[in-house]
Amino acid sequence: MGTLLCRRCLEQLRPPSSPADRFVAPDSGTVIGDRLLLAMAAHRHEGPMRRALATMKYAGASRLGRELGRTAVPTLVRLAAVTGPATLVPVPVHPERLRARGYNQATLVARELSRLARLPLRDVLVRVRPTTKQHRLNRSARLANLRGAFA
Repeated sequence: MGTLLCRRCLEQLRPPSSPADRFVAPDSGTVIGDRLLLAMAAHRHEGPMRRALATMKYAGASRLGRELGRTAVPTLVRLAAVTGPATLVPVPVHPERLRARGYNQATLVARELSRLARLPLRDVLVRVRPTTKQHRLNRSARLANLRGAFA
């Protein structure tokens, strides 16, 4: 099977450098309340990963969802070893962005993760208000931007 990311780009994907970036403890009420036990980033948000995400979100490259899901499987397996069985819940985009883009990039990645890791996928979150684009916000501004956006 071919790949949408070249070998050089795949080799440049790196895990987050610090534990603070790699593991994210729940921030009650920020995104989905106290149901999130632990989140774990698969890759640094830089270089090929940053470009792939931007291309998927803003240039219509929906096929990258499967590729990015595949690259995150080892991280998900390590996370599931810590948390036990899990259900994947993609973060929804606002209906206006969904109409404009035609897909939810988080759902595309989650579908591939679900398939490869054999974990259930549930669309149970609802975006109740629009948020500003996150890509230029720092961590605290991102968290504040998301507060109260989901039910």
